[in-house]
Amino acid sequence: MKQFLKNRLGIILIFIGVLVGYVLLTDVFHVLNPFLFHSITTVPPLFAEYFGQLLEGLKSSLFLLVIAYALALVLGIAFGAFIGSKKLVRKNLTPYINAFSAVPVTLLTPYAINIFPSFQIASIFIIFLGCFWIILGSTITAVMTIDRRYLENAATLEIPSVQRLFKVVLPAA
Repeated sequence: MKQFLKNRLGIILIFIGVLVGYVLLTDVFHVLNPFLFHSITTVPPLFAEYFGQLLEGLKSSLFLLVIAYALALVLGIAFGAFIGSKKLVRKNLTPYINAFSAVPVTLLTPYAINIFPSFQIASIFIIFLGCFWIILGSTITAVMTIDRRYLENAATLEIPSVQRLFKVVLPAA
């Protein structure tokens, strides 16, 4: 325990300093606007009062996250494995992937809300895009860097392409 505290003393002191500074600026000197910066003494009772709503919001957010991330994972790995293994496809699609992945997802939020029929689907789409480009790019890079000996051995053994994908390419990537 002593070693734990010694290793994290700086972190603990910074946290205490930030907490004391916040209390001084809100409760003692009233520098910060109470509408935006609530007193630390008012938060715990409100937390207890709205705990049910917080759990409901957490459940809703996790539902959106799981659906969007699962879609991004499946599509990102599938497209990434395909694009990464086909040189001609990669050569032609990489400029578009780089261009679209550079667009900040938050910039697309108003468009998604306007285009999709519900806020829930728009939210899933925004979360999906935030995950998809990263997974796609990482998968393409990982597939491109597979040691060619693995692929040559799989070709020598005449492993079918679907089996090669799941037994050689994805594990090696």
